[in-house]
Amino acid sequence: MTDIFDIALVGIFRTPGIGSLATYTPVTGPVVLGIYVNYEQQTQLQGGLDGGVMMIAPTIEYILLDLAGVVAKQGDTFTIGSDVYTVAGQVSNDGKTAMVKVDE
Repeated sequence: MTDIFDIALVGIFRTPGIGSLATYTPVTGPVVLGIYVNYEQQTQLQGGLDGGVMMIAPTIEYILLDLAGVVAKQGDTFTIGSDVYTVAGQVSNDGKTAMVKVDE
């Protein structure tokens, strides 16, 4: 069941300059067309347990409900326009959105 926060997330991700129209293609399973994702080219990620270690990496954040709760796994892809980004690993998952590190 969707709540008011879920509806707000869709609005945020569809805002020009924040979200991008994408296609999700898992290694196995059905392709999901017409979802909105937030692609960030230079996200600062925490590296390991040392608070001083940072890594700069491209990431994609997506709404879990758009993928029917499926969590993107290594090898899955997101296509934005003509650019294809391959999932390298999960960064975060708060139960509403998930973020993955991607390779270009």
